[in-house]
Amino acid sequence: MGIEVLDPFAIPLLNTILLLSSGAYYYLCTSCCNKGNRRNTILGLILTLLFAKYLHYYKAYEYKEAGFTITDSVYGTVFFASTVFMNTCNIGNNIYWRTIL
Repeated sequence: MGIEVLDPFAIPLLNTILLLSSGAYYYLCTSCCNKGNRRNTILGLILTLLFAKYLHYYKAYEYKEAGFTITDSVYGTVFFASTVFMNTCNIGNNIYWRTIL
C-alpha cells in the first residue's frame, strides 16, 4: 500500500511544455509591448492565454486523476501546494494582461 505516483512522461510532461510555451509567449508579449509593437503584443497575448487555458484544463484533469490528496503524505502536500502556486501566478498574469490591453 502507499501512494501511486504520477507517470512523469504523461500529463505532467505536457503541462511542463504548456507552461514553458506560455512563458515564452508571455516574454514575446512583454518585449513587443515595450517596443510599441501592438500587433505582436496582441498575438503574444492571445497565444499566452491559449496555452494557459490548456494548461489549466490539463492541470484540473491531473488533479482529478491523481490517486492521492493533499492530506495523504508529504508527496501530496508538495504536489498540490506547488501546482496551486504555479496556477495562481499564471492566473495573475492573465488578469494583468487582460486589464491593460
